[in-house]
Amino acid sequence: MAGRPRDPDLEARLLAAAWSLLLANGYDELTIAKIAVEANAHRSDIYRRWASKAELVTAAVAAYQAPLAEADTGSLLSDLRAALDTLEARWSSAPASAIVAWLADVRRDPAAGDLHHTESKRATQALAQALRRAVERGEISAGADFDRTLGLVCDLLEGPVMHNHIFLREPLLPGELDLIAGSVHRVLVEGRGTGE
Repeated sequence: MAGRPRDPDLEARLLAAAWSLLLANGYDELTIAKIAVEANAHRSDIYRRWASKAELVTAAVAAYQAPLAEADTGSLLSDLRAALDTLEARWSSAPASAIVAWLADVRRDPAAGDLHHTESKRATQALAQALRRAVERGEISAGADFDRTLGLVCDLLEGPVMHNHIFLREPLLPGELDLIAGSVHRVLVEGRGTGE
């Protein structure tokens, strides 16, 4: 006896529903039941794929928020500025309160935290490539701990963007983004390396 045919679009519908409801209603109002109704699916369809709301939203954020821009401008400063443009666009794409509530839940949910960590590494690959190109061009040296430096550079770039969206509820202006990129660039160049 054959079961119901598999719906190839189901996962995409579930992710789209989670993202849409996150944007419309915020994270706290988001429920598995509401996502299932929005996607014309069953709650069991969701739980077969994700163990929690936090895991599902983590997958939706990964699907709908672009990774950092893959810019190869020939200059680390310009590559850092391109990454900031992407970060600004990402923080502008969803209400900050929804993202903050989701991140708090991710912190409490180990599986969602692991998924978020994996997705964050994927999202920063373009920035890692920009730093490697800068090393190859001689703008900065390789340093002792590339991964740690990459994490710190990501924090230095995203921190001010996140702060403005969460606390000031406004985007950064282009001149402010230039200032951040220039400051991070100066730290890397004056240190002549990553992790020194």
